Amino acid sequence: MNSMLIPGRTLSIAGLTVTGGADFASAEDIASAFQTGTTVGNAVVSGVLDAGYQVSASDFSIFFTAVTPGNKPDLVVEGSGATSAYTSLTQGTQGATGPRFTNFDILRLASNNAGDAQTFDTSLLSGIQSYQIAAAAAVPGTSSVTLDQLADGASIAFLGNHGNATLNLANTAGTSDSLNVTLGNAVASNGALTDGVQVTLIAPGVETINLHSVGTAGGTGVNTFVDDAGTNTTLSTLVIDGTQALSLQLQAVAQALTVDASALAASLDVQGAAATQVLDVTGGAASDTILGGQAGGRIIGGAGGDLITLYQGGGADTVAYQRAADSRQDFVNAAGTAASTQDAISNFAVGVDKIDLKALALDAALQSFVIKSYVTPELLLADEALADFYLDNGVARGAVVARVLGDTYLVVDANGDGVFNATTDLVVKLNGVNALVAGDVVYA
Repeated sequence: MNSMLIPGRTLSIAGLTVTGGADFASAEDIASAFQTGTTVGNAVVSGVLDAGYQVSASDFSIFFTAVTPGNKPDLVVEGSGATSAYTSLTQGTQGATGPRFTNFDILRLASNNAGDAQTFDTSLLSGIQSYQIAAAAAVPGTSSVTLDQLADGASIAFLGNHGNATLNLANTAGTSDSLNVTLGNAVASNGALTDGVQVTLIAPGVETINLHSVGTAGGTGVNTFVDDAGTNTTLSTLVIDGTQALSLQLQAVAQALTVDASALAASLDVQGAAATQVLDVTGGAASDTILGGQAGGRIIGGAGGDLITLYQGGGADTVAYQRAADSRQDFVNAAGTAASTQDAISNFAVGVDKIDLKALALDAALQSFVIKSYVTPELLLADEALADFYLDNGVARGAVVARVLGDTYLVVDANGDGVFNATTDLVVKLNGVNALVAGDVVYA
Protein backbone atom coordinates (compact mmCIF):
# COMPACT_ATOMS: atom_id res chain seq x y z
CA MET A 1 0.00 0.00 0.00
CA ASN A 2 1.65 3.23 -1.16
CA SER A 3 -1.04 5.86 -0.65
CA MET A 4 -3.84 6.82 1.70
CA LEU A 5 -6.70 9.14 0.83
CA ILE A 6 -8.43 11.15 3.57
CA PRO A 7 -11.46 13.34 2.69
CA GLY A 8 -10.21 16.85 2.08
CA ARG A 9 -6.56 15.93 1.61
CA THR A 10 -4.27 13.26 0.19
CA LEU A 11 -1.34 11.87 2.14
CA SER A 12 1.19 9.49 0.57
CA ILE A 13 3.40 7.27 2.72
CA ALA A 14 5.97 5.18 0.90
CA GLY A 15 6.16 1.52 1.90
CA LEU A 16 3.31 1.63 4.42
CA THR A 17 2.62 -1.79 5.96
CA VAL A 18 -0.63 -2.32 7.84
CA THR A 19 -0.44 -5.19 10.31
CA GLY A 20 -1.57 -6.51 13.64
CA GLY A 21 -1.41 -9.54 15.90
CA ALA A 22 -0.06 -12.97 15.03
CA ASP A 23 -2.66 -13.60 12.35
CA PHE A 24 -5.12 -10.73 12.33
CA ALA A 25 -5.27 -6.95 12.30
CA SER A 26 -7.69 -5.34 14.71
CA ALA A 27 -9.49 -2.11 13.93
CA GLU A 28 -7.24 -0.29 16.39
CA ASP A 29 -4.10 -1.66 14.69
CA ILE A 30 -5.32 -0.51 11.30
CA ALA A 31 -6.27 2.96 12.54
CA SER A 32 -2.96 3.33 14.35
CA ALA A 33 -0.93 2.23 11.35
CA PHE A 34 -2.77 4.59 9.05
CA GLN A 35 -2.20 7.49 11.40
CA THR A 36 1.47 6.85 12.11
CA GLY A 37 2.71 4.82 9.17
CA THR A 38 4.30 2.34 11.56
CA THR A 39 4.49 -1.43 11.21
CA VAL A 40 3.01 -3.70 13.89
CA GLY A 41 3.50 -7.48 13.66
CA ASN A 42 2.82 -9.60 10.59
CA ALA A 43 1.57 -7.94 7.41
CA VAL A 44 -2.02 -8.84 6.66
CA VAL A 45 -3.36 -5.97 4.53
CA SER A 46 -2.23 -4.77 1.12
CA GLY A 47 -4.01 -2.71 -1.50
CA VAL A 48 -5.32 0.77 -2.17
CA LEU A 49 -7.27 2.78 0.39
CA ASP A 50 -10.40 4.33 -1.08
CA ALA A 51 -11.99 7.64 -0.05
CA GLY A 52 -13.90 7.64 3.21
CA TYR A 53 -11.40 6.98 5.99
CA GLN A 54 -12.50 8.55 9.26
CA VAL A 55 -11.49 7.96 12.89
CA SER A 56 -12.97 9.56 15.99
CA ALA A 57 -13.50 8.50 19.59
CA SER A 58 -16.71 6.64 18.75
CA ASP A 59 -16.80 6.13 15.01
CA PHE A 60 -14.74 4.97 12.10
CA SER A 61 -15.30 3.74 8.57
CA ILE A 62 -12.68 2.07 6.39
CA PHE A 63 -12.97 1.48 2.65
CA PHE A 64 -10.53 -0.64 0.63
CA THR A 65 -10.38 -1.66 -3.01
CA ALA A 66 -7.97 -3.69 -5.13
CA VAL A 67 -6.70 -5.74 -2.22
CA THR A 68 -4.19 -8.44 -3.08
CA PRO A 69 -4.82 -11.65 -1.08
CA GLY A 70 -1.85 -13.07 0.76
CA ASN A 71 -1.03 -16.20 2.73
CA LYS A 72 -2.72 -14.78 5.82
CA PRO A 73 -6.20 -13.25 6.06
CA ASP A 74 -6.21 -9.81 4.46
CA LEU A 75 -8.32 -8.00 7.02
CA VAL A 76 -10.00 -8.62 10.31
CA VAL A 77 -12.24 -5.98 11.85
CA GLU A 78 -12.59 -6.53 15.59
CA GLY A 79 -12.18 -4.84 18.93
CA SER A 80 -13.23 -1.68 20.74
CA GLY A 81 -14.45 1.15 18.57
CA ALA A 82 -15.78 -1.22 15.91
CA THR A 83 -19.46 -1.04 16.87
CA SER A 84 -20.22 1.93 14.62
CA ALA A 85 -18.61 0.22 11.68
CA TYR A 86 -20.82 -2.81 12.26
CA THR A 87 -23.90 -0.60 12.46
CA SER A 88 -22.97 1.15 9.24
CA LEU A 89 -23.04 -2.18 7.41
CA THR A 90 -26.77 -2.33 8.10
CA GLN A 91 -27.87 1.29 8.25
CA GLY A 92 -25.39 3.06 6.01
CA THR A 93 -25.69 3.58 2.27
CA GLN A 94 -23.10 2.39 -0.21
CA GLY A 95 -22.85 5.75 -1.93
CA ALA A 96 -20.39 6.51 -4.68
CA THR A 97 -17.61 4.53 -3.05
CA GLY A 98 -19.46 1.21 -3.54
CA PRO A 99 -19.46 -1.66 -1.04
CA ARG A 100 -18.01 -0.75 2.32
CA PHE A 101 -15.62 -3.72 2.52
CA THR A 102 -14.34 -5.35 -0.67
CA ASN A 103 -12.09 -8.21 -1.75
CA PHE A 104 -10.88 -9.63 1.56
CA ASP A 105 -10.17 -13.27 2.29
CA ILE A 106 -11.75 -13.07 5.75
CA LEU A 107 -13.86 -10.43 7.46
CA ARG A 108 -14.18 -10.93 11.21
CA LEU A 109 -17.18 -9.37 12.96
CA ALA A 110 -17.56 -9.07 16.72
CA SER A 111 -19.51 -7.28 19.41
CA ASN A 112 -17.78 -5.59 22.31
CA ASN A 113 -20.80 -5.76 24.59
CA ALA A 114 -22.28 -8.93 26.03
CA GLY A 115 -25.84 -9.53 24.90
CA ASP A 116 -25.59 -7.36 21.78
CA ALA A 117 -27.70 -8.46 18.82
CA GLN A 118 -25.75 -7.66 15.67
CA THR A 119 -27.19 -7.62 12.13
CA PHE A 120 -25.03 -7.31 9.02
CA ASP A 121 -26.30 -6.75 5.50
CA THR A 122 -23.80 -8.60 3.32
CA SER A 123 -25.11 -6.88 0.18
CA LEU A 124 -22.96 -3.97 1.39
CA LEU A 125 -19.91 -6.23 1.12
CA SER A 126 -18.14 -7.46 -1.97
CA GLY A 127 -15.57 -10.17 -2.62
CA ILE A 128 -15.53 -11.51 0.95
CA GLN A 129 -14.44 -15.14 0.84
CA SER A 130 -15.31 -16.00 4.44
CA TYR A 131 -16.99 -14.39 7.46
CA GLN A 132 -15.74 -15.02 10.98
CA ILE A 133 -18.18 -14.36 13.83
CA ALA A 134 -16.64 -13.80 17.26
CA ALA A 135 -18.78 -13.76 20.40
CA ALA A 136 -18.94 -10.85 22.81
CA ALA A 137 -15.70 -10.84 24.74
CA ALA A 138 -17.30 -10.12 28.10
CA VAL A 139 -19.86 -12.91 28.32
CA PRO A 140 -19.57 -15.48 25.51
CA GLY A 141 -22.82 -17.12 24.50
CA THR A 142 -25.18 -14.23 25.22
CA SER A 143 -25.02 -12.41 21.89
CA SER A 144 -26.85 -13.17 18.66
CA VAL A 145 -25.95 -12.39 15.08
CA THR A 146 -27.76 -12.09 11.76
CA LEU A 147 -26.19 -12.09 8.31
CA ASP A 148 -28.59 -10.98 5.58
CA GLN A 149 -28.33 -11.27 1.80
CA LEU A 150 -25.75 -14.07 1.86
CA ALA A 151 -24.73 -15.71 -1.39
CA ASP A 152 -25.45 -19.39 -1.97
CA GLY A 153 -22.47 -21.40 -0.72
CA ALA A 154 -21.24 -18.65 1.63
CA SER A 155 -18.69 -19.58 4.32
CA ILE A 156 -19.25 -18.53 7.94
CA ALA A 157 -17.03 -19.46 10.89
CA PHE A 158 -18.21 -19.10 14.50
CA LEU A 159 -15.32 -18.49 16.88
CA GLY A 160 -17.40 -18.10 20.02
CA ASN A 161 -20.73 -19.09 21.56
CA HIS A 162 -23.93 -17.45 20.35
CA GLY A 163 -27.57 -17.52 21.32
CA ASN A 164 -29.05 -17.56 17.81
CA ALA A 165 -27.19 -17.21 14.54
CA THR A 166 -29.49 -16.34 11.64
CA LEU A 167 -28.10 -16.80 8.14
CA ASN A 168 -30.40 -15.46 5.42
CA LEU A 169 -29.63 -16.16 1.78
CA ALA A 170 -30.30 -13.48 -0.81
CA ASN A 171 -32.08 -16.04 -2.99
CA THR A 172 -33.58 -19.31 -1.74
CA ALA A 173 -35.14 -20.39 -5.03
CA GLY A 174 -34.41 -23.96 -6.07
CA THR A 175 -33.65 -27.04 -4.01
CA SER A 176 -29.86 -27.03 -3.73
CA ASP A 177 -29.01 -24.00 -1.59
CA SER A 178 -26.09 -24.53 0.77
CA LEU A 179 -23.94 -22.92 3.44
CA ASN A 180 -20.48 -23.76 4.77
CA VAL A 181 -20.44 -23.37 8.55
CA THR A 182 -17.40 -23.79 10.79
CA LEU A 183 -17.48 -24.16 14.57
CA GLY A 184 -14.07 -23.56 16.13
CA ASN A 185 -13.05 -22.66 19.66
CA ALA A 186 -10.74 -19.72 19.06
CA VAL A 187 -8.46 -19.06 21.99
CA ALA A 188 -7.21 -16.00 20.14
CA SER A 189 -10.73 -14.57 20.14
CA ASN A 190 -11.41 -15.25 23.80
CA GLY A 191 -8.63 -16.59 25.99
CA ALA A 192 -11.04 -18.37 28.34
CA LEU A 193 -12.90 -20.19 25.58
CA THR A 194 -11.34 -23.65 25.35
CA ASP A 195 -14.44 -25.79 25.86
CA GLY A 196 -15.90 -25.69 22.38
CA VAL A 197 -18.36 -23.47 20.55
CA GLN A 198 -22.16 -23.64 20.77
CA VAL A 199 -24.40 -22.10 18.12
CA THR A 200 -28.14 -22.32 17.49
CA LEU A 201 -28.41 -22.00 13.73
CA ILE A 202 -31.37 -20.48 11.89
CA ALA A 203 -30.98 -20.89 8.13
CA PRO A 204 -34.34 -20.67 6.33
CA GLY A 205 -34.45 -21.91 2.76
CA VAL A 206 -31.17 -23.84 2.97
CA GLU A 207 -31.16 -27.50 1.92
CA THR A 208 -27.53 -28.46 2.69
CA ILE A 209 -25.19 -27.35 5.45
CA ASN A 210 -21.54 -28.38 5.27
CA LEU A 211 -20.50 -28.31 8.93
CA HIS A 212 -16.82 -28.18 9.90
CA SER A 213 -15.98 -28.91 13.55
CA VAL A 214 -12.48 -27.73 14.40
CA GLY A 215 -10.53 -26.68 17.47
CA THR A 216 -7.65 -24.50 18.54
CA ALA A 217 -4.57 -25.50 20.47
CA GLY A 218 -5.62 -25.80 24.09
CA GLY A 219 -9.26 -26.39 23.21
CA THR A 220 -10.37 -29.88 24.23
CA GLY A 221 -14.12 -29.44 24.52
CA VAL A 222 -17.06 -30.36 22.31
CA ASN A 223 -18.54 -28.06 19.70
CA THR A 224 -22.35 -27.97 19.78
CA PHE A 225 -24.63 -27.36 16.81
CA VAL A 226 -28.30 -26.77 17.62
CA ASP A 227 -30.73 -27.06 14.72
CA ASP A 228 -33.62 -24.59 14.94
CA ALA A 229 -36.35 -26.75 13.40
CA GLY A 230 -38.90 -23.96 13.48
CA THR A 231 -37.10 -22.16 10.66
CA ASN A 232 -34.83 -24.78 9.07
CA THR A 233 -37.81 -26.37 7.34
CA THR A 234 -35.96 -27.14 4.11
CA LEU A 235 -32.80 -28.63 5.63
CA SER A 236 -32.31 -32.15 4.25
CA THR A 237 -28.55 -32.79 4.44
CA LEU A 238 -25.85 -32.15 7.03
CA VAL A 239 -22.32 -33.06 5.90
CA ILE A 240 -19.86 -33.01 8.79
CA ASP A 241 -16.07 -33.12 8.89
CA GLY A 242 -13.23 -31.84 11.06
CA THR A 243 -11.09 -32.81 14.03
CA GLN A 244 -13.08 -31.56 17.03
CA ALA A 245 -15.77 -33.55 18.86
CA LEU A 246 -19.26 -32.40 17.88
CA SER A 247 -22.65 -32.58 19.57
CA LEU A 248 -25.58 -32.31 17.17
CA GLN A 249 -28.83 -31.26 18.84
CA LEU A 250 -31.72 -31.90 16.45
CA GLN A 251 -35.24 -30.59 16.88
CA ALA A 252 -38.50 -31.71 15.24
CA VAL A 253 -37.06 -31.76 11.71
CA ALA A 254 -39.63 -30.82 9.08
CA GLN A 255 -38.52 -33.42 6.54
CA ALA A 256 -36.25 -36.44 6.22
CA LEU A 257 -32.71 -35.53 7.25
CA THR A 258 -29.41 -37.18 6.31
CA VAL A 259 -26.42 -36.61 8.60
CA ASP A 260 -23.13 -37.71 7.02
CA ALA A 261 -20.17 -37.47 9.42
CA SER A 262 -18.04 -40.08 7.64
CA ALA A 263 -15.25 -37.49 7.26
CA LEU A 264 -15.27 -36.50 10.96
CA ALA A 265 -12.09 -37.62 12.71
CA ALA A 266 -13.46 -36.94 16.21
CA SER A 267 -16.46 -38.26 18.12
CA LEU A 268 -20.04 -37.41 17.18
CA ASP A 269 -22.97 -37.11 19.57
CA VAL A 270 -26.35 -37.02 17.79
CA GLN A 271 -29.42 -36.24 19.87
CA GLY A 272 -32.22 -37.07 17.44
CA ALA A 273 -35.12 -38.04 19.71
CA ALA A 274 -37.05 -34.89 18.77
CA ALA A 275 -36.81 -35.65 15.05
CA THR A 276 -40.29 -36.59 13.81
CA GLN A 277 -39.19 -37.42 10.26
CA VAL A 278 -36.81 -40.12 9.00
CA LEU A 279 -33.29 -39.55 10.32
CA ASP A 280 -30.32 -41.24 8.62
CA VAL A 281 -26.95 -40.93 10.39
CA THR A 282 -23.43 -41.97 9.40
CA GLY A 283 -20.86 -41.64 12.19
CA GLY A 284 -17.18 -40.88 11.93
CA ALA A 285 -13.83 -42.41 12.78
CA ALA A 286 -14.12 -42.20 16.58
CA SER A 287 -16.56 -43.67 19.11
CA ASP A 288 -19.93 -42.02 18.55
CA THR A 289 -23.14 -41.69 20.54
CA ILE A 290 -26.23 -41.76 18.32
CA LEU A 291 -29.83 -41.40 19.47
CA GLY A 292 -32.18 -42.13 16.58
CA GLY A 293 -35.33 -40.28 15.59
CA GLN A 294 -38.99 -41.07 16.12
CA ALA A 295 -39.65 -42.09 12.51
CA GLY A 296 -36.70 -44.47 12.30
CA GLY A 297 -33.92 -44.36 9.76
CA ARG A 298 -30.61 -45.87 8.70
CA ILE A 299 -27.66 -45.66 11.10
CA ILE A 300 -24.03 -46.41 10.25
CA GLY A 301 -21.82 -46.00 13.30
CA GLY A 302 -18.54 -46.39 11.46
CA ALA A 303 -15.28 -47.07 13.29
CA GLY A 304 -14.92 -47.06 17.07
CA GLY A 305 -17.11 -48.42 19.81
CA ASP A 306 -20.39 -46.65 19.09
CA LEU A 307 -23.34 -46.37 21.46
CA ILE A 308 -26.49 -46.50 19.32
CA THR A 309 -29.88 -45.97 20.93
CA LEU A 310 -32.95 -46.45 18.77
CA TYR A 311 -36.11 -44.50 19.52
CA GLN A 312 -38.32 -46.84 21.52
CA GLY A 313 -41.71 -47.38 19.90
CA GLY A 314 -40.76 -45.35 16.82
CA GLY A 315 -40.42 -46.29 13.16
CA ALA A 316 -38.27 -49.16 11.92
CA ASP A 317 -34.51 -48.63 12.14
CA THR A 318 -31.69 -50.28 10.23
CA VAL A 319 -28.19 -50.38 11.71
CA ALA A 320 -25.73 -51.09 8.90
CA TYR A 321 -22.13 -52.31 8.98
CA GLN A 322 -19.75 -51.57 6.12
CA ARG A 323 -16.77 -53.57 7.41
CA ALA A 324 -15.95 -55.96 10.23
CA ALA A 325 -13.57 -53.40 11.75
CA ASP A 326 -16.55 -51.16 12.57
CA SER A 327 -17.29 -53.24 15.69
CA ARG A 328 -14.64 -55.48 17.27
CA GLN A 329 -15.27 -57.72 20.25
CA ASP A 330 -13.73 -56.40 23.45
CA PHE A 331 -15.34 -57.47 26.71
CA VAL A 332 -12.47 -56.02 28.74
CA ASN A 333 -12.82 -52.59 27.18
CA ALA A 334 -16.58 -52.68 27.58
CA ALA A 335 -15.94 -53.05 31.32
CA GLY A 336 -14.33 -49.63 31.25
CA THR A 337 -10.60 -50.34 31.40
CA ALA A 338 -9.89 -48.92 27.95
CA ALA A 339 -11.61 -47.39 24.95
CA SER A 340 -14.22 -49.76 23.58
CA THR A 341 -14.11 -50.98 20.00
CA GLN A 342 -17.43 -52.83 20.21
CA ASP A 343 -20.77 -51.27 19.30
CA ALA A 344 -23.72 -51.50 21.67
CA ILE A 345 -27.29 -51.09 20.37
CA SER A 346 -30.15 -50.29 22.75
CA ASN A 347 -33.92 -50.48 22.15
CA PHE A 348 -33.54 -52.86 19.21
CA ALA A 349 -37.08 -54.08 18.39
CA VAL A 350 -36.96 -57.77 17.41
CA GLY A 351 -39.03 -58.39 14.29
CA VAL A 352 -39.10 -54.68 13.42
CA ASP A 353 -35.57 -53.26 13.30
CA LYS A 354 -32.77 -54.66 11.11
CA ILE A 355 -29.03 -55.22 11.19
CA ASP A 356 -27.69 -54.82 7.66
CA LEU A 357 -24.64 -56.93 6.78
CA LYS A 358 -24.89 -56.61 2.99
CA ALA A 359 -21.57 -54.77 2.72
CA LEU A 360 -19.74 -57.77 4.24
CA ALA A 361 -20.76 -59.86 1.20
CA LEU A 362 -21.06 -63.21 3.00
CA ASP A 363 -21.30 -66.27 0.77
CA ALA A 364 -24.89 -67.36 0.13
CA ALA A 365 -24.28 -70.59 2.06
CA LEU A 366 -23.35 -68.58 5.17
CA GLN A 367 -26.32 -66.19 5.17
CA SER A 368 -27.95 -67.52 8.33
CA PHE A 369 -27.22 -67.75 12.05
CA VAL A 370 -27.34 -70.24 14.90
CA ILE A 371 -28.60 -69.29 18.38
CA LYS A 372 -26.49 -70.26 21.39
CA SER A 373 -26.83 -69.45 25.10
CA TYR A 374 -24.12 -68.75 27.69
CA VAL A 375 -24.25 -68.04 31.41
CA THR A 376 -21.29 -65.63 31.36
CA PRO A 377 -19.27 -63.72 28.75
CA GLU A 378 -16.26 -65.83 29.73
CA LEU A 379 -18.06 -68.99 28.57
CA LEU A 380 -18.80 -67.32 25.24
CA LEU A 381 -15.12 -66.43 24.89
CA ALA A 382 -14.15 -70.03 25.60
CA ASP A 383 -16.61 -71.34 23.00
CA GLU A 384 -15.36 -68.90 20.38
CA ALA A 385 -11.94 -70.55 20.63
CA LEU A 386 -13.38 -73.90 19.48
CA ALA A 387 -13.23 -75.00 15.86
CA ASP A 388 -16.97 -75.72 15.74
CA PHE A 389 -18.12 -72.34 17.04
CA TYR A 390 -19.88 -71.37 13.79
CA LEU A 391 -21.32 -74.89 13.22
CA ASP A 392 -24.99 -75.76 13.70
CA ASN A 393 -25.21 -79.57 13.94
CA GLY A 394 -22.39 -79.78 11.43
CA VAL A 395 -23.75 -77.02 9.14
CA ALA A 396 -21.61 -73.88 8.79
CA ARG A 397 -23.40 -70.64 9.62
CA GLY A 398 -22.27 -67.10 8.93
CA ALA A 399 -23.16 -65.82 12.39
CA VAL A 400 -23.86 -66.82 15.97
CA VAL A 401 -26.57 -65.14 18.02
CA ALA A 402 -25.09 -65.52 21.51
CA ARG A 403 -27.46 -64.94 24.44
CA VAL A 404 -25.55 -63.85 27.56
CA LEU A 405 -27.15 -62.64 30.82
CA GLY A 406 -30.16 -60.95 29.19
CA ASP A 407 -28.18 -59.41 26.34
CA THR A 408 -27.37 -60.72 22.88
CA TYR A 409 -24.10 -60.63 20.95
CA LEU A 410 -24.24 -60.98 17.17
CA VAL A 411 -20.94 -62.62 16.19
CA VAL A 412 -20.34 -62.64 12.42
CA ASP A 413 -17.80 -64.74 10.50
CA ALA A 414 -16.87 -61.75 8.35
CA ASN A 415 -14.11 -63.44 6.36
CA GLY A 416 -15.99 -66.72 6.01
CA ASP A 417 -13.16 -68.96 7.22
CA GLY A 418 -15.31 -70.77 9.80
CA VAL A 419 -13.02 -69.81 12.69
CA PHE A 420 -13.65 -66.96 15.12
CA ASN A 421 -10.95 -64.30 15.17
CA ALA A 422 -11.41 -61.12 17.20
CA THR A 423 -9.30 -59.16 14.71
CA THR A 424 -11.29 -60.13 11.62
CA ASP A 425 -14.85 -60.91 12.73
CA LEU A 426 -17.69 -58.52 13.57
CA VAL A 427 -19.25 -58.51 17.04
CA VAL A 428 -22.20 -56.29 18.02
CA LYS A 429 -23.89 -56.18 21.42
CA LEU A 430 -27.66 -55.74 21.63
CA ASN A 431 -28.58 -54.53 25.09
CA GLY A 432 -31.64 -56.17 26.64
CA VAL A 433 -32.35 -58.40 23.64
CA ASN A 434 -33.00 -62.05 24.45
CA ALA A 435 -32.67 -63.40 20.90
CA LEU A 436 -33.10 -62.51 17.24
CA VAL A 437 -35.40 -63.86 14.54
CA ALA A 438 -34.25 -64.69 11.03
CA GLY A 439 -35.52 -61.48 9.42
CA ASP A 440 -33.64 -59.25 11.86
CA VAL A 441 -30.34 -59.78 10.02
CA VAL A 442 -30.10 -58.76 6.35
CA TYR A 443 -27.33 -60.41 4.34
CA ALA A 444 -28.11 -59.48 0.74
